[in-house]
Amino acid sequence: MNTILKLFGITLFISFSAFSVFSQENSSEKKVNEKALKQENALEQAREERLRLQEEMKMNRIIYQESVREYRKGFNERRDRPNQQDDKVLTREQLRQDRLEIQLNRVRFEESVKEFKKAVREDKYQRSLTKKYAVGFYPFTLMMDGGLKFDFGMRIAQRQWLQIAPTAYLFPGVSSSYSDFCMYCYDYYYDDYYYRNEYNVKTQKGAGIDLSYKFFLHRNFLYFLAGVNYSYHHVGYEYHDYAPFQEDGLNYYKYMKITDIQNFNNFKTYAGCGLQTIHTGFFIGGHLGLGYQYSFYDNQKAALNKNVFDYGYRGLYPVIDFKLGYAW
Repeated sequence: MNTILKLFGITLFISFSAFSVFSQENSSEKKVNEKALKQENALEQAREERLRLQEEMKMNRIIYQESVREYRKGFNERRDRPNQQDDKVLTREQLRQDRLEIQLNRVRFEESVKEFKKAVREDKYQRSLTKKYAVGFYPFTLMMDGGLKFDFGMRIAQRQWLQIAPTAYLFPGVSSSYSDFCMYCYDYYYDDYYYRNEYNVKTQKGAGIDLSYKFFLHRNFLYFLAGVNYSYHHVGYEYHDYAPFQEDGLNYYKYMKITDIQNFNNFKTYAGCGLQTIHTGFFIGGHLGLGYQYSFYDNQKAALNKNVFDYGYRGLYPVIDFKLGYAW
């Protein structure tokens, strides 16, 4: 009897658990459907309002243009026949009233234009809420850091996005003070020789991954961004130093060019704010912020950490980026 009661209790518990899970799934699915229906209705209302205001704007423009034509016609007739008393010739009082009517029609037309532009913005915003995914390309990263960077974004809430961005580093960028293409490098003088830098970076290969969270503060225009980043850099560089060599059994030192390789493992975290055009297909955006980088490398070799954009830099650094993208 006890065994039967235990089995009955276990069966009842499993049934109740399954029913609870099923109910929660149905409730969640119902909420998702209700949200999708509400969003679809809002989009349809915004589209209808835009079309209505567009027609109203066209009608007001026609009325305004027609009143201007009528006024000009009456003014010309009055100018050509100033002393003629004719019903077809407008009086000064009638012309003054026509001018007032033109001003009123112009005000109505300008107000309808403002309302139409507002409806267009609302329609764009409602359409942007239907975008669930986005891809982006970062030309600024390619130019400054030598990295080919793309990101893939997914909307996780109405104003929230999650983004992942892989990067392939192909060549030294202009941001590093050790690059031959550096725009603000100084000449390094040693032993009657002038060098572009103490160390000259010649090659860079590597990869990185970036994970970020984006929250729109104002519709789909102004946003807050925070993320983490890891990157690996295999850097080949040159420098001049005395190197030992032997000749006739004797040791000598010769001042010569030396090539070496340094590997960097960089970890970053950052936050900032940016602006972005509304997601209605193609869009552009950019952000500014502040981040922190810590770099791991071989201390027996060149650290390459002269400024905040260098490979071996440790500390705070400015975050600047620009993106071209497409949302669907």
